[in-house]
Amino acid sequence: MGRYKPTLDQLALTRMIDSSDLRSVGLPAFGTLERALRFLASAPAPGAVYPPPALQEEG
Repeated sequence: MGRYKPTLDQLALTRMIDSSDLRSVGLPAFGTLERALRFLASAPAPGAVYPPPALQEEG
């Protein structure tokens, strides 16, 4: 087997990922990735960041 080349190999490896399997395992990093992708897909306002900054409590 040859060496890993991101520009050639990444798409094929990414297509092997089964998101429903990862979701059922409950990996925190995968949940974060899913939320970030949903945020990006929702066409956020220019300058919006993920995760959104927490609202500061006044007090």
